[in-house]
Amino acid sequence: MTGAHGRYHGNGWVIDLSQGDLAEADRLTSIHETWHDRLQFTTMYGLLVQVLWSVSDASGEQSWLKQANTLLAGAVRTHEEFAAWMTEQLAGPALPSLRASYPDYAAHADRARQRLQLTDDPYTLIHALNAVYRSCMQPSAIAETIAADPAVPLERMTLASLSRMARPDHRLRVLTASLRTAGWDTVPRDTGLHTVRDYADQDDDAWEEVNRVFYDRCAQLLTEAGCPTLPYEGQLAHVERLHAHAIQTIDRPIRLVPASASSLGHHTDADVVLRSMESEQLRLRAVIPATVAGAETPISSLVSGRGAGRHLFLAIRPSPRVRSAYVLDGAPIPTRRHLALLRSSVADTHRRAVLLDVTGRAPADLLAVGLPVVTSISMAALSDDEVRERWGPLLTVDRSTVLVDLSPTRHLRLWLTGDGHRLRYALARYQATGRTVIALVWQLHLDAGTTSRLHIALVTPAYAAAFEVWLDSHVHLRERAERDDDLTDRYEVLLSVTIGHLLAEEPTFDFQAFDDREEPSDE
Repeated sequence: MTGAHGRYHGNGWVIDLSQGDLAEADRLTSIHETWHDRLQFTTMYGLLVQVLWSVSDASGEQSWLKQANTLLAGAVRTHEEFAAWMTEQLAGPALPSLRASYPDYAAHADRARQRLQLTDDPYTLIHALNAVYRSCMQPSAIAETIAADPAVPLERMTLASLSRMARPDHRLRVLTASLRTAGWDTVPRDTGLHTVRDYADQDDDAWEEVNRVFYDRCAQLLTEAGCPTLPYEGQLAHVERLHAHAIQTIDRPIRLVPASASSLGHHTDADVVLRSMESEQLRLRAVIPATVAGAETPISSLVSGRGAGRHLFLAIRPSPRVRSAYVLDGAPIPTRRHLALLRSSVADTHRRAVLLDVTGRAPADLLAVGLPVVTSISMAALSDDEVRERWGPLLTVDRSTVLVDLSPTRHLRLWLTGDGHRLRYALARYQATGRTVIALVWQLHLDAGTTSRLHIALVTPAYAAAFEVWLDSHVHLRERAERDDDLTDRYEVLLSVTIGHLLAEEPTFDFQAFDDREEPSDE
């Protein structure tokens, strides 16, 4: 897809607005990639690929990435047909535009539909299709290898080590042939439910019962055809062992959170969807040319704005984020875990940014200029005790905000566990250089009677809609959360200054600053 490019991969996907706003069909990219995530995280084959990607990401060794991508090559058709067809079911009036804009994906969707050997209503078809593609991604061979030898070297779990009967794309051909000859047998064909909305809204227990019946039929046909298949949730019994083995292999943590196929229990279907969408990266432009001013540069030379709006803008970010965002020239950037940079934009043809490193300076040096200091600190940086202590005088509620670069759902769930905490949030549209983004802005009201700093997440419209669905799916969260769009009015100056700098001086936004096991402060 042009608006969000690249095949499915372990670090998520990119929503690219660098050439302007997305067309109507392109906006479905988030949904398409979310279905890839859904198939990946609820199956044994997908989780093996995910583990290898995570090992590569944590270790920096490209051999693991190559091994994962080779395995994924054995499941490309399975992945693309599933994601393409499921996306079409949610396209609504954009479906004709989607099919016209992406004929290759339309062909994938058509092949998926033909495999089902059904002419039923959308409700039945979605259950059937989910079963077909999940079962093809659930070969028993991977689990049997792990169970037989928990110490099996991870590097031996390759595509070449798996027989054809364990490779999803081959299994898909086998299952298609079996469905043509044997059919669906006794699967439920008249549930009284018919629409996509029925599929989404059905009671969890009843939904899982129907979903299991379709899955069990596919698993039976595959096994009878010589392709042994795990039970409906069979992957969950083995993934922790695989996870632990991966950590032992590289002697460091990896990021892996498996999901169940159903929405029963603590996590709902909305959790799975939104967690998947938290893998996307919003790209507003290419990397930004930036000049790093020398240490002798007066702080006052970094003043932004005009007249009564003159101010200093301080951005505190993890060092890798700074290095990946800019094409740097001028003075060297120090090697620190987090960097505190005064930032300003130069309105030349290249929209160059000017940076002044003040990581080792005191807040008083900035305040001495006599202008407001507006501070934007990332969640990842805020989790660092030393950073919070050093910059505390500038991290006030009225002059600072938190850029959300870690999982919103994970941390909001933690923060709202206590009865006394409440959440107020707003969704506001902002535009810069012809690009429209949604700012999800929230503020925690703590049980001590205080309020947190404003948190800002720049997201796609699809993520913003999914966020509200996620809140609605958890009664205890919805009871503690209130949408309050007046929040942006009450902090209008702070938000306009901060978001203006973010849109002008940062090219990308996502929620993957570092491993999500590290917790930010809720101060």
